[in-house]
Amino acid sequence: MAYDLCYDGWDEPFRMKVAEQLVGYKQYTKRDGGATITLERLALSPNLKPTSNHWGLQVGGAGLVALALKGDPGVDDALMTKYLEGVEKNAIAGLSRGWGDGGYFFEHSGPGWIGSSWTFLPFLQAEKVANGKDWLTPRRNASWLTMKFAAQIMPTAKGPFYPNPSPNGGYGTEEVVQNGGHHAGYFSEGFGTVRPDQAPALLWVYNHFVQPTESARYPDTVKADEQSYDAFHPLRSVLTFVNWPVDMKEQNPAEIIPRVTCDTYYGQYIFRNRWQDENDIEVAVLFGARTSDKANRVMVWGLGQRTTFGKLAPSVIDSAKGNANVSLFTPAEDGSGIVAGGGTCIAVDYSKASGADAIVAMAGPGAAPGKSNGKLKAYSLTLPSGKVELLVLAADAQPEPKVDGDKIAIGGQSISYDGKAFKLGVMAGAPKLKQ
Repeated sequence: MAYDLCYDGWDEPFRMKVAEQLVGYKQYTKRDGGATITLERLALSPNLKPTSNHWGLQVGGAGLVALALKGDPGVDDALMTKYLEGVEKNAIAGLSRGWGDGGYFFEHSGPGWIGSSWTFLPFLQAEKVANGKDWLTPRRNASWLTMKFAAQIMPTAKGPFYPNPSPNGGYGTEEVVQNGGHHAGYFSEGFGTVRPDQAPALLWVYNHFVQPTESARYPDTVKADEQSYDAFHPLRSVLTFVNWPVDMKEQNPAEIIPRVTCDTYYGQYIFRNRWQDENDIEVAVLFGARTSDKANRVMVWGLGQRTTFGKLAPSVIDSAKGNANVSLFTPAEDGSGIVAGGGTCIAVDYSKASGADAIVAMAGPGAAPGKSNGKLKAYSLTLPSGKVELLVLAADAQPEPKVDGDKIAIGGQSISYDGKAFKLGVMAGAPKLKQ
């Protein structure tokens, strides 16, 4: 990328020397059995598999080199074309098996961003600029490598967070870090690789959930009367300069993306009631992806509370190929919804018909009693069809759920369970917006 940026500033002999070194790149590494890693190998046969966070970094890096050198004097154009074809094939493998259809990654969120950042997202952007190839329009999940953070980020007094299912592992916590190397660049890189119709939502999230706490989080970098524009690294400063939507009008994400978003390949389902402030409520459910981790597979965040719920076992046919075994998914326009997998069913109610801000119900083998804390109260109720665990979030008076025959009654809401799936008495219609 430095070669491309400095092309017109370097004299021809020096530029050609740099190009020659890039084409002839070699690095000895003990980790890979003492093999020599070359540009050819990075382009045609990267280390590990598409489900590894190392994959995207290699693929994107080789792709940027091929794009930068292709057609330049003194460079074998046929060789660069061959490398670029290999890179494109590997990029498809990454977007087909590493990341699911909603941008979730096999190794979870932190590793997924490592595989996205630095090279892979800039490569997708550069392909359109330098080679006329559009990755975003035909492949929905390409933009959702970034847009999933617009859907999930929650504001807190300490800064923006998102419900990472592996906060103590999987490379990275739930905190959205801007100066953290691998775990950064969500906006400087992201604005270049989200669809134009989605970018106003990403801008809104930065302006309202990220920027307000920047000077407090990074006092040595960001002054009180300034903002970072997500430019905490020299490379990302260049990307910010190129990508930042200076003249764009922000839009609340609720106007652009549905409140319920999902990755059906790896079984992540996000139910959110709004994008407004620290009292937003979000329920994150994960059925699939890497199953060897002790991941938090149901997380409930809202009204200042963050908790896990139940003991959901990974319900996956083949975790290496995705295919989360979800048997039911019914989303609603207001962010409510019902999802079931592996015999466990989860219902989220944001209708406020109950008098509460949110209700989360769980039944089946993954259900386990929740924990009460402040504005969040846990209940265990038994219906003729089985036991139901409830979490009730209420900013004001806490409504009391009661068993009423074969249903649970709470305010003006009713929750029924037939042993397999929940049904909400009051539930909004299907989302009008598409993910």
